[in-house]
Amino acid sequence: MRDAIYEHLRFLVFDELHTYRGRQGADVAMLIRRICSRCSHDVLCIGTSATMVSVGSIASQREQVAQVATTLFGRPFVPEQVVHETLTRSLSFCNIVPTGAELAAALQQCINPEDDADTLKAHPVAIWLENLVALEERDGERVRRKPQRISEIIAALAQASGVAEDVCRQFLADVLQWTSTVNTRLQDAGQRYTILPFKLHQFISQTGSVYTTLDQDESRFITLEPGGV
Repeated sequence: MRDAIYEHLRFLVFDELHTYRGRQGADVAMLIRRICSRCSHDVLCIGTSATMVSVGSIASQREQVAQVATTLFGRPFVPEQVVHETLTRSLSFCNIVPTGAELAAALQQCINPEDDADTLKAHPVAIWLENLVALEERDGERVRRKPQRISEIIAALAQASGVAEDVCRQFLADVLQWTSTVNTRLQDAGQRYTILPFKLHQFISQTGSVYTTLDQDESRFITLEPGGV
């Protein structure tokens, strides 16, 4: 069985390439070399990662990834072999940012979550979010912006529009809910793309132990043991 693998193996694919470091990375690197030395054909090594390198220029990022691949896979890789993701705008087709007056006027209007995708694509606040929160231009390429806190986005919207932060906070929540509703309708209709895709992350500090009985529903008793400060 093992000899058959060595006879026919052509590809080795590793996901989450950024996790192969330290002792684990060294073990995997040696295993790759051992496998490739036994194979009858040249083995093409492929690594994927969404968080490999996030700082520096696009060229320097490709160079760093190529160095990691060279070390892990035991064969030379050059920056030209590193493939970055290609991003396109889902709302506007240019980087024209709405003016403060346009944002202020939009923030005074109510959102109807039943409005269609074309209405969402033309909405000034949605366009502002895509151009100044979701995406940025770097070295002639469109890349993801660094994630921000909700409070930071609200403050930036308030500054850009001149509208109070509490109004911006509620409006932003309404826009995201509207976006989710529109994307659900598009997916139900068989569309593969989404408009203004977003993710919300909440970080919760570790607590102490949690104990629960084996009862069901309202009969279940849960006890929380507080953690340290």
